[in-house]
This record gives sequence, C-alpha cells and structure tokens, in this order.
Amino acid sequence: IGLGTVSLALSLAIGMTSRNALGSSWYIEAQGGATQYRAMEGFFTAATAAPSDFGLGMHLGIFRSFTNGASSGDLHLGLINRYTSATQGENYFAISAPYATVRLQLLAAYVGAGIAPIFLKREATTPGVDSISIASGSIAFLGEAGILYSATPNFTMGLSAGAQFVSTGGTLAPMPIIDLAFLMRFYFGFSSGTGGNGRSNTPLEYNGWRYLGK
Repeated sequence: IGLGTVSLALSLAIGMTSRNALGSSWYIEAQGGATQYRAMEGFFTAATAAPSDFGLGMHLGIFRSFTNGASSGDLHLGLINRYTSATQGENYFAISAPYATVRLQLLAAYVGAGIAPIFLKREATTPGVDSISIASGSIAFLGEAGILYSATPNFTMGLSAGAQFVSTGGTLAPMPIIDLAFLMRFYFGFSSGTGGNGRSNTPLEYNGWRYLGK
C-alpha cells in the first residue's frame, strides 16, 4: 500500500509540473440515469431501513483537464452537481449536492472523489419543487468511477457509477446513494501546448471511428 501511494503521488506530481508543456482543456459533463437510496433513516424523517425504489439521477459539472491525456495519468479538477431522487412508499426524497471533485483518469477509465459541505434536500408526500431545505449540519461525500469512449476530439461518452454518503453528526445516512448513469463530455478551451494540433481531449480515451485522425 505504501509503495502504491508513493507511485501515485509521483505520477500526479509529474503531471502537474509538466502541464504547461502538455497543455490543458475544459469540459462540461452531463449525466443521467437511475438511483437508489439505502439506509436513509435518521436523515429523512419518514424514511425506513428498507432500500428506496429506483429514482432519477441528473448530474451536471465542469472540469479542467491539466494534461490533455498526454501523460500516463490525467488529473481533472472540477465541480459537479448531483441531483438524486427516489420514492419509498408514499414519500418522495431528493438530494442536490454540488461536489468539489478530483478525478484521476487512466486509459479509458477514471476514478474520482468529492465533498459537498453544503447541499439541499427534499422530503414530501407528493412530487414537486416544494419542501426544499438546506441540509444543516450535514456533509456529503462522493466516490465515483467510469469508462469512456471518445467519439470525436471534442465529444466523449461513457458510463459512470457513483456512491454518495451523507454524514450528520458522525452518523452516516443515507449510506449510500448509488447511481448508474450515461455520461456525455463536451471539451472546449484547448491550450496550444498539445503536441501541435491543440484539439485532443485525451489520447487515453478509446478513439472512435469518427475521430477524424486527430
């Protein structure tokens, strides 16, 4: 474990120190899919210990890639808001949390972690946009992973899986909120230091048949 941690730290350091030479870019990421809440009693007043029914997850974020994939590891920093909803019996639950997130992309996959010190929640007996409040005294944590397919130099699609944990006074609930989503990335703001063309999102992603030789 110790050697693995040191190797990872060295890889990130190399990527950060060489980012001016390798170039960078931004991307907007949109995700949509299914979610389920587990162990949410204590956080939502009317919730029970049973898992919720499947609900809707919609996530939108903006990230910066520091290396454009020109090294073996691609470091991304950004902000992504994750909206997850679910039902349990006659009750409707939802959380909307903006996560400050760091990602490490290796080959055609990525892993990430994030934290949201402030977020919103909803609990009601009918669907809608009422009964929204700040989750006072709670902090949300995110773990995520995904696989990617680069269709063009500016557009990537893939699948993402995420798990959110909410801590309130040291008690974890919900634990976790799980989701599986389809994702789309739209790259923009390419720097001029990407090996000549300045229009590559990341060569680590699998290049699709419409990649146009970029």
